[in-house]
Amino acid sequence: ALIDATMDDLENAGCVEIEDDFEIAATTIGHIASYYYLDYRSVQLIRDALVGGDGGLPELVQVLADTQEFDELPVRHNEELLNEQLANQLPWPVDMYALDSPHTKVALLLQAHFVHAPMPISDYVNDTKSVLDQSLRILNAMVDIAADEGLLASALDLMRLSQMIVQAAMPEDSDLTQLPGVDEQVAAAAQRRGVQNLVQVVARGAKGAQSAFAGLVAPKHMSKLCSVVEQLPIMAVTGIVEGSAATASVADRKGSPAVVEADEDYTLRVSIRRTVTARAGRSPKLYTPHFHKPKDLGWWLALGAADGELLALKRIGALQGSSYSTTLTFAAPLEHGRTDLALWLVADAVRGLDQRTDVPVEVVPRV
Repeated sequence: ALIDATMDDLENAGCVEIEDDFEIAATTIGHIASYYYLDYRSVQLIRDALVGGDGGLPELVQVLADTQEFDELPVRHNEELLNEQLANQLPWPVDMYALDSPHTKVALLLQAHFVHAPMPISDYVNDTKSVLDQSLRILNAMVDIAADEGLLASALDLMRLSQMIVQAAMPEDSDLTQLPGVDEQVAAAAQRRGVQNLVQVVARGAKGAQSAFAGLVAPKHMSKLCSVVEQLPIMAVTGIVEGSAATASVADRKGSPAVVEADEDYTLRVSIRRTVTARAGRSPKLYTPHFHKPKDLGWWLALGAADGELLALKRIGALQGSSYSTTLTFAAPLEHGRTDLALWLVADAVRGLDQRTDVPVEVVPRV
């Protein structure tokens, strides 16, 4: 009876498929739950929320907070009063009737982390570290589940949420504030000097950064700022469609589309190249003053169709060397005609380094 009840729970959660009361096979989200060590109820909640929700960042933060992995976060005596005070200071609403819930507390701690809100008591600092410890692992699973459901916009938002967690930033914050000694006021002043974003700073190198922030950043921060700029790469990404179908043609360098048959499987050969290389001898660990653990820079590759469907996803670790090549397998769109597939390279821990390129294809009927 226990085994039957367990199998029923896993089947209802979408983690396994059972045929003839005997054959059991793990589903994709079952594999995801196993890989990321998530409770089966968490992956069910995530899938249902992604499929049925609007996928905005506040909603995604709440979905993350609602997972079972945070069920044991302590809510101590009278902390619901502190949670109410914190909720009134933060930008995104929470359920004010569930202020004694650990899941509401998680949503508040994440928001407080994003906006650098002062914590009401020291216990909340340790609680935040506990939440951050779990969050990136759960977010990676959420990205994979969004990919399994073909949800490009949600997957991209979740990737950006990963950046926000590591850098403790809100989406509207300037990406220049990730540099030492740079706040919104300094970033605005630098923008008036013609430095609009992080990529422009990295492209100019340490000397250019020193010139851009001269007189704006305190001297004690300038050396560290230049060091951080030299650590960061700028990436360029390109994709070429390959396939075995008789009508397949490879897109040439002039951008003519690859001819693909609707709903046939193809391979996209992806090349990633560093256009600005991190200075040799520098630490590969990122500058993450608001994240409590050392962090390498990893990436996602995502391929999306014009209608918002996520066609393929791949997680890439820290990129070593000046170039990297890999492949994505995808099914060609169903709608016939010329279209551009969007190929995204998204950083997992730094805002402003993401790259997008279009891959033109001509979709024709299947032979």
